[in-house]
Amino acid sequence: MTTSISKYTQTSTTRLPMDHIISGALLAGITSVAYDISSGTKLSTQTVKNTIKNALAGGIATGAAINAANTLVQKRYIEATLSVVLGIAGVVAIKKI
Repeated sequence: MTTSISKYTQTSTTRLPMDHIISGALLAGITSVAYDISSGTKLSTQTVKNTIKNALAGGIATGAAINAANTLVQKRYIEATLSVVLGIAGVVAIKKI
């Protein structure tokens, strides 16, 4: 049985931006909690706030990055750049809350 490598390197735009935001938020939240557990950080109000901020920032960054990648594939370079800039601004805003 042979599998073509091109199957795994193809790009698509089949998911909606909110799907990516949710995936990114879950990834960042899981990672944040895992880092806290592995470093022995005790649960506190501040660690919960940090986890929520990391999850929100991760969701925004992931959504922006995937949207930028999708628009790059479609050769919509200005929209891709705008997506990156908005992603950065969103993460900075979340971190300042």
